[in-house]
Amino acid sequence: MNLNMDYYASDEYIKAYGLPKGTQDYYQHYWAMPSEDKHHLPFIKTVISHLSNEQIIYQSNQFSVLRSAVLEGIAIGPIAKHKAIKYPQLKPLNVKINQDDEALWFIYHRDLKNNTRINALYNYLSESMETPAS
Repeated sequence: MNLNMDYYASDEYIKAYGLPKGTQDYYQHYWAMPSEDKHHLPFIKTVISHLSNEQIIYQSNQFSVLRSAVLEGIAIGPIAKHKAIKYPQLKPLNVKINQDDEALWFIYHRDLKNNTRINALYNYLSESMETPAS
């Protein structure tokens, strides 16, 4: 499954600060970003290269925590599209990100292919990510 990440801001943030019109405006906004050990990820690198440390006002390596900060209107941050769609108050920035090489894989040993727990986890992940099981 492709990650399909984008950057989002809440209606509350937009009301207070507006949205950047392009990368040249990123420096005028507040950002919730992963900590430095995740800066190598292409969807993070695409934006972080346009920011200074002062603009990153919230950091966490837990994307669920970053999502909470964005939902509270604190900053703009990365959220998977399948998660963001559940929150009508979030608006995407539609950042151009090359995500062809980024994907999630569900890997297990071949002897576990018919394991009940493995299949249950796979089905749960497929349903929660709104991706049809294959």
